[in-house]
Amino acid sequence: MSNGSSGIGRILGGLGSMLGLGGGTIDPDRQMVLEVLFGLLGYLAKLDSLITSHEADYINQLMDEMKLSMKEREIASTSAQRGKNREIDVKAELSRYRQRYPYGTQECEKLYAALVELAAADDRLRPKERQFLETVTVELGYELKDLDARLAD
Repeated sequence: MSNGSSGIGRILGGLGSMLGLGGGTIDPDRQMVLEVLFGLLGYLAKLDSLITSHEADYINQLMDEMKLSMKEREIASTSAQRGKNREIDVKAELSRYRQRYPYGTQECEKLYAALVELAAADDRLRPKERQFLETVTVELGYELKDLDARLAD
């Protein structure tokens, strides 16, 4: 009888892990990426005081595309809220990211692309959003002409 119970327990435990439930741990690098990415997305989305439906849809779609577990989604949502509430230091977050992923890496490109895409999601770029993107551009090792080219697309 105990073999059957432990078998069911293993199945349920495995299912819980797949769904992001329980005590499973998240890789520290993955957690940092989620915290920085969604913190900055939240910060950017709220820069003009209003988060548009296009911006909210973009963030939710990104979570889906990344196939986040429930635990990862919770980290992403909490991080986005911290960004919206201005509880992050943008340059410090970018520095933390660059410590793990230096200039020119695919991970820096993904972060940069996500931020530019969010800014363009509602088809308008406010001055504060532009200023934020200019800071991100420089901090991630890109040139301002790169930002202009991406925004023109």
